[in-house]
Amino acid sequence: MSSTTTAPPPLPPRVQQDSESLASSDVPDEPPKYAPTTIATAGQPLLRNGQILVFPIGKDVCPKCHNTGYKPFVGTGGDDPNHPCRNCWKKYGRPFSGAIQIAALSTPTPTNYQRPLRPQPVHRPPTAAQFGGYPGAVYHGQEGGRPVMQGQGVYGGGGGGGASMGMGYNGVAPSQIHVTHQPPMGGGAIVLRPGDPRLGGMRCYRCGGDGTTWGILFQDETCDLCKGVGRVF
Repeated sequence: MSSTTTAPPPLPPRVQQDSESLASSDVPDEPPKYAPTTIATAGQPLLRNGQILVFPIGKDVCPKCHNTGYKPFVGTGGDDPNHPCRNCWKKYGRPFSGAIQIAALSTPTPTNYQRPLRPQPVHRPPTAAQFGGYPGAVYHGQEGGRPVMQGQGVYGGGGGGGASMGMGYNGVAPSQIHVTHQPPMGGGAIVLRPGDPRLGGMRCYRCGGDGTTWGILFQDETCDLCKGVGRVF
């Protein structure tokens, strides 16, 4: 009796993978190259008036701007391009040209050069507490369009709460102007930053229009002269 031998089934084709592509997929993305810009870009230093910050080697990090040249949004982190650290720019601002520009674009970048902007915070809807008496809040009166300050002679210091809102000069409830370091939010209120000329008056000489001054342990405190508005009347 004859027997037949059955050949085993063929193996499935082997998937050949490109070893180079696998190796490249495991390589993490390189950090962005240090490239100062004139337009606010997270992860890159922001020039101001054609200047870049060059700090003395070994100098402590600025407690206000963390060597980015721009102060953060209060309580939320991220650097505000519209809120420069005037002290740092006055002392350490240098024209971004010549040898300074060459050194900034070289690898590695000198560690005493201006740091990149940190990402801005995600905008969140306002809460009732944020419109209930933020330090330095002002309200727009009906006479001559001049802001009516909630705080001058009424506001009790630099704490977290303000005096309750009354009526305008002529007894008409004024529209609300919200003065804050935080990014603009919804809610129908006009949002102005401390020191904005539209608030009227003159720039506060004590805080330079920032609305804050250095307190104990170099922490930001509400200016006791302008009550956080950045303007004096």
